[in-house]
Amino acid sequence: MKKGDICEVTIEKVAYKAMGIAYVPTVEEGGKKVLFVPGGIPGETLEVRVVKKKKNFLEGRKLRIITPSPIAVKPECPYFGVCGGCKWQQVPYENQVEYKEGFISESLQRIGKLDGTQERQAMVEMDQALHYRNKIELSFGVVPFVEQGQHDTNVKSEEQVEVEEGCYLGYHGAGSFFKIVDVDACLLASPAMNAVIELVRAFVKKKKLTAYNQKTHEGLMRHLLLREGTNTGELMVALITNATEDYTEEFWVPLIEDIKMLENDQIKVESVLWVQNDSVSDTARGTDIRILHGRDYIFDKIGDYLFKISPYSFFQTNTKGAEKLYKVVKEFADLKGGETIVDLYSGTGTIGMYLAKDAKRVFSMEAEPSAVADARVNSTMNNIMNISFVEGKVEQRANELVFERPDILIVDPPRAGMHPKALSLLPRFMAKKIIYVSCNPTTLARDLEVLGKYYNVVRVQGVDMFPQTYHVETVVELIKK
Repeated sequence: MKKGDICEVTIEKVAYKAMGIAYVPTVEEGGKKVLFVPGGIPGETLEVRVVKKKKNFLEGRKLRIITPSPIAVKPECPYFGVCGGCKWQQVPYENQVEYKEGFISESLQRIGKLDGTQERQAMVEMDQALHYRNKIELSFGVVPFVEQGQHDTNVKSEEQVEVEEGCYLGYHGAGSFFKIVDVDACLLASPAMNAVIELVRAFVKKKKLTAYNQKTHEGLMRHLLLREGTNTGELMVALITNATEDYTEEFWVPLIEDIKMLENDQIKVESVLWVQNDSVSDTARGTDIRILHGRDYIFDKIGDYLFKISPYSFFQTNTKGAEKLYKVVKEFADLKGGETIVDLYSGTGTIGMYLAKDAKRVFSMEAEPSAVADARVNSTMNNIMNISFVEGKVEQRANELVFERPDILIVDPPRAGMHPKALSLLPRFMAKKIIYVSCNPTTLARDLEVLGKYYNVVRVQGVDMFPQTYHVETVVELIKK
């Protein structure tokens, strides 16, 4: 079988990154070869075009569904399959959880070389499978990914219908850098966030504002960043534009007044920002931040603690999920009151502060300056006096904390896992216990194999913080050999 061939396959199982796995006969190998199909789910029969051929596997693109999977359900979102966000709205939630359990087990055993005898507890599930995100970033663009009403998951992306250039607001289309799926609402966002999307779109249309063109670097509107305090009801709206001298703060007043009309007993509009970005990079950031209304931060609560959140601060995107995640971390820590904790990749200090009242001392390290600044405010605001914060990259500065002789190390690295240099530093701490919090089971398994020379994995717990996607949090308890 070669690139460009079209074949009929049945998906047998699913792999990480929502890759359906099928097997195709190969004459040259005299057997069969793995065919990965993005978005394929077990039990469905597909017509697939081979788009990549490697020595040990093939990759295909779904052309059409011949026979649906017996578990498949109708996606609630009209943009599913076109938007680059959700991957599994056609999969019932209980099956999503089952697949994620499989990702963790398969990664830990195949990559991490664990024998499967470690204590495994059932996946912690979410009470809400939709409307759970406290942060969304939308992009403006001049080119639509597909005409509204033409969202057909059985059609290849290059065959999608296009309409004329304009000013579109939404998410990048699946696999596209320039084209935007113009969305009216996102089912992972809250009703208040979706109401803001509608108001911003109407304002942009009324004022005939232009979208930023990533090829010519012209146009005004670049991104819309929304953050919401799930447990406080505080709402942040950040309008991110190209750098300009053509507009003043007064220009946005009518939009601000419309947004403030959303306030009720549950929602408080506490922050409306105008951010100008003069960079050509496609990031929802900028250095010129102007407060149009309220303040440049909001608050949210996890457990008994209040946290300040700036536009760019890291904060778990599912507040209710974070509460469940931190309870698992606290259970694994099993604090008695006399422990010293070092918390690496600490973000705004949420995990460290959540544990601090039951520990003797906590030292937290984070590379993002705004997150460290927020963490210091958060600890003071919550009257937590036994926690300190160090700003810097873990691989560069973690060795400064070795002499604190921690009893417990907490690591919560980004999706890429720990930097090799940072990972090599962990045994030097001589900590009795490491609690590794991961958002990627494959890089987690890779790091656990390295730590296996010094630590035994004794407990593993999955936390499904991201329903409708293949992402999953995993908490692992390691004990020093």
